[in-house]
Amino acid sequence: MRLVSGVQPVSALHLGHYLGALRDQVSAQNDNDCYYFVADYHALTNVRSDPRVLQEEVLHVATAYLACGLDPDISALYRQSDVPEVGELYWILTTMTPLGLLDRATSFKSARVRSQSVDAGLYMYPVLQAADVLLLGGEEVPVGQDQLQHIEICRDIARRFNSRYGDVLTIPVPRLTSRPFVPGTNGEKMSRIHSNTIDLFATDDAIRARVNQIDTDSISADAPKVADTNTVYYLYKLIASESDAARLADRFTAGVRYSEAKATLADALIELTRDLRERYDELSRDRSYVLSVLGRGAERARTLAVQRMDAVRRACGFGTPETTA
Repeated sequence: MRLVSGVQPVSALHLGHYLGALRDQVSAQNDNDCYYFVADYHALTNVRSDPRVLQEEVLHVATAYLACGLDPDISALYRQSDVPEVGELYWILTTMTPLGLLDRATSFKSARVRSQSVDAGLYMYPVLQAADVLLLGGEEVPVGQDQLQHIEICRDIARRFNSRYGDVLTIPVPRLTSRPFVPGTNGEKMSRIHSNTIDLFATDDAIRARVNQIDTDSISADAPKVADTNTVYYLYKLIASESDAARLADRFTAGVRYSEAKATLADALIELTRDLRERYDELSRDRSYVLSVLGRGAERARTLAVQRMDAVRRACGFGTPETTA
């Protein structure tokens, strides 16, 4: 299957990114045709006063993908803005996207709750997402449960286009992540919005410090505790073997101190990320290699994009009419 997925550039990817997306996406490359991009167009919905910050964040995400095991000889990793055809398809798709469909988008509604100022770019965000996927003929889109609505919007837009112009666009289906929920230090979904993240490439000491900040209840130190409702145990269960998770669950039942449980989790996280961090540090010292990977990925993506846009333009009636003898 052809998989297409993107992630916005950020200054530091966190454990939620890795467990909720990156790990699955790297694993998927062994059996699928994968196209992963750093969504720098999407990033413009955030206020940015220094373009150098955006450039560095793009490099950080690309380096992180490679450190986590993405093979650029198998999968295409590229910068969204290096495939300009996405902007053309985006405009065409806006002409057949009902406002009511965008009004219902949860991303737009939640942004309205957080802020009184919402620009048109954020409102049209799902249409640009649709263009990203449809431009490359994506058959599956790796997503979490909270992104399912955007895939449904993409499918609806594709069906509208095909209804008007013929079967030009592939209608994708979602590919749900195996880790639908990764809690942060406060028990809510790990997100920079909630300031509850554990950075993926942090130092050992920084990882221990963030784990020690995980919220726990006020049950006395040696009293029995319920493992399944505890954030420390939930995170440990996501990364540990079944036998190790079962042993920690037994310790909760017996009355483990939270300081001991947190130390167990921190040790596991440090071990999980050790090789990733070493690889990331190595790649960070070779920016030219990372940039070359993005360039090669963009060439592969543009090969598909040019072909698809040629079909879209013909379907829409753009270009010089053909003459007959």
